[in-house]
Amino acid sequence: VIHVQGPVSRQASVRYYEESWPRLEKYVKELKDLNPGWHIHLQKTPQENRFRRLYIGFKMNMEVLKEAGNDVYGIDACHSKHVFAKGMQVHIMVGRSGANRNVVLAISLDTTEDNASYEYFARESKKMGLMQLFEVDRGFVKNKPALFSDGMKGVTQVIQEWGNSVHHM
Repeated sequence: VIHVQGPVSRQASVRYYEESWPRLEKYVKELKDLNPGWHIHLQKTPQENRFRRLYIGFKMNMEVLKEAGNDVYGIDACHSKHVFAKGMQVHIMVGRSGANRNVVLAISLDTTEDNASYEYFARESKKMGLMQLFEVDRGFVKNKPALFSDGMKGVTQVIQEWGNSVHHM
């Protein structure tokens, strides 16, 4: 016999959120403490103190790409189907290593995919130090790194935030 639970009441949903939210903040703090080479930022809504966005940038991967990168990057977003993050947007940026492998530079989880979500992603990437990666002198013809995307909603905001330091393709 399979038991199917009916719709959850609003009161139960609020109670679950109130119990779970402090755990999320605790997990983010633990992530920061255990991974000093990561840039982690949790953004909450100002009035309700609810989840808005989470950014995780991998500084150590950026350092690897400074030495062994191909100056080719990709950025994209997709929606999550996970039961806890259903409908949320996952943003990701990768670079290509000298061994022709993808190296994840940053990910974020956002409630929506819009201009503001990409501005947030770009701003947090900049805080992580991403501009240093784009300005590496590789000793050959000076050129901007290439950033590939599918032309998603907020890519122009990303390029503007980064001061046109990448060539968008």
